[in-house]
Amino acid sequence: EHSIQLDDILVLGTDGLWDNLFDSDIIAVIEERMKNNKVDSQTASDQLACFAEIKSYDQQYESPFTIEMKKDTG
Repeated sequence: EHSIQLDDILVLGTDGLWDNLFDSDIIAVIEERMKNNKVDSQTASDQLACFAEIKSYDQQYESPFTIEMKKDTG
């Protein structure tokens, strides 16, 4: 259960988003897209998807998924 407040921004995504981007990356994209306290949601969504895809191909990138896998496998 979550408490949602007026003007909260909810980000819904698949594992393709959450496995490849850190919360701080997602927040940075959302904040960058905020104009007059309103988020351009389509542009933010497109940018997040593109950013996650680019990161997924970067073999040098330590993604949230990679970090969790290392913890689980020792």
